[in-house]
Formats: sequence, C-alpha cells, structure tokens
Amino acid sequence: MEVTCFATRIPSANVIGMDYDTSAIQFANRHYILPNLKYVRGDATRQEEFISYPLFDCIISFDTLEHTPHREIMLENLVNHLKPAGIFLFSTPCGSSQNDLHPLWGHHQIEYSTASLYDFLGRYFTTVCGADMPGFPNLDVFDVLNGRRSIITIA
Repeated sequence: MEVTCFATRIPSANVIGMDYDTSAIQFANRHYILPNLKYVRGDATRQEEFISYPLFDCIISFDTLEHTPHREIMLENLVNHLKPAGIFLFSTPCGSSQNDLHPLWGHHQIEYSTASLYDFLGRYFTTVCGADMPGFPNLDVFDVLNGRRSIITIA
C-alpha cells in the first residue's frame, strides 16, 4: 500500500489512508500498522464524508481516478480539502492520443489522453505538471519513497 510507504519514509507526517471498501480498511488495519498512519472508510465523491477532516498539505491518489464514475465530484471534494499551497499527487493510465471510454480492463471508466487529462486537471488546479516536465516540484520525494535517499529537501 502506498500510504504505508509514505508513513514509513516520512515519519513526521500524519498519514490517512481512505478506501470505500470496508474489507480493504479492515485488512490494512490488521497488516499495516504504524503510529503515524490510520485508515478510514470513505468515498471521495461524497463531500459529507470529508467534513470532519482538516485541510491537507498533500492528497495522494494513485490509480483511482480512472475507476471513479463521478471524477468531477471526486476532484472537487479533494480540492476543497487541500490547503491553498497544497499538492495533489496522483497517477492514472494515460498517454494515448484520444480518451478511451471503453478501456480493455472493465473496472476502468476512462483512460485519458495526455492532453485531455491536463485539460481536466487544469479546471481544478492553477499548476499542472508531470514528473517528466522541467520544474516538477519536490521530485526528490520519489527518491525518498523509493529508498534512494533518506532526507527530503523541500524548497
């Protein structure tokens, strides 16, 4: 689980893992226990499930956007719980020249083209950049998470 990696590599951070699947939360609570990590059941498309949470410095969503039928609602809810200078770090399959509305893997609702994905994210964020682009902020975080460095330098 990605949240375990973050909680382990950045022990000063308070990390919350969220999933809509109760069995996934129960499994995580039994197998991935760290003092700075907790798991909650929730659905990012339901604003009321976020109300009790503060604003976050960073929200991470790896390979979830393409599974979500209401991606606009999900992103709006996440943006509403991100501090003004916060970062949304995520991944999703993309790279084709056109959106794929019927991906081969049936659990995906969509697979974005790169241009369409940037356009979509641009509706919610003033700056959108990829790890392969010049000026990608805090790229060294990936080195820490991958165990290649032990110190994070954030400017």
